Amino acid sequence: MKKILCVGFGRMGLSHLSIIRGLLNSSDTDITIVDTGFFSRIIARSLVRSARVLNLSDDTKKLIASESYDYVILSTPPSV
Repeated sequence: MKKILCVGFGRMGLSHLSIIRGLLNSSDTDITIVDTGFFSRIIARSLVRSARVLNLSDDTKKLIASESYDYVILSTPPSV
């Protein structure tokens, strides 16, 4: 099972995640999506039903740091 972390789920996060899932066997992936936007998290939950969708908090940062990922998509705006 491949583990994917996607930080930021706007237009670019969605497109990059879709590409990676297309290249991999999408049934054999464990996806975690982290985004600060409320509506982005709602969209992520509806589009990627198997994903774990989280808000960026101190607890989330600790959780992410304690796990290892095969792929990381950093798709936040450059200003962030």
